[in-house]
Amino acid sequence: MTVQDRKFFMGNTSPYAAADYDNNIERTVPYYSFFYRQTLDLVAALGLDAFQWLDCGCGTGTMAEMALTMFPQAQFTLCDPSEEMVGLAKRKLSGEKRVKEYRVIGTEGIGFENRFDVITAIQSHHYFREDERVKATQNVYRALKADGIYIFFENTAPLTEEGKKIVMKRWARYQREHGKTENEINTYLSRYGKNYFPITLHAHLENLKQAGFRIAEPFWLSVMQAGFYAIK
Repeated sequence: MTVQDRKFFMGNTSPYAAADYDNNIERTVPYYSFFYRQTLDLVAALGLDAFQWLDCGCGTGTMAEMALTMFPQAQFTLCDPSEEMVGLAKRKLSGEKRVKEYRVIGTEGIGFENRFDVITAIQSHHYFREDERVKATQNVYRALKADGIYIFFENTAPLTEEGKKIVMKRWARYQREHGKTENEINTYLSRYGKNYFPITLHAHLENLKQAGFRIAEPFWLSVMQAGFYAIK
């Protein structure tokens, strides 16, 4: 997510209030914690042993913390465009020697080559415009080893205007049920097409294929978010 998104989710809390930040995402994005669980389940299904993992848009380090426990031989590099988020992740994972590097950078700026077996980006690229999305995907492709896997969750655009209206009603209902005020709900939903730029499932898959991935599949869909994986 953008630095602006981080501030939006944290509201008026301290930038070091990690619990508030994580809880606010849960109240805003339906089933957000399931994105982590589904990602970890997919990585586990691959049967990897010792491997290198890059998490783009690592946020407060919550998923990395879960992955460190689940994959005891994996080593991690964590990136995020927000310096505050990288600071939170460092505090949360303090003393964890298997996190080899922290970087304040977005996926569109990484320059790794043939280094990682797994790359993840959980709701981190929805603010990209088309050229930025293409560049980030190409960067991920270059950073992966042969047969490496890219797993990401992103907003997806409904296929019709009527479908968009229904999705927005569902999203508003979810936020209302989780304690958001009408002003908060309207503010977030009004950012569609202005601060975040959903594209269709088909467009996501085409972007992956154009980058060179030999396999590209969706594996999760909920409200307006979807999970994808692609193999180099």
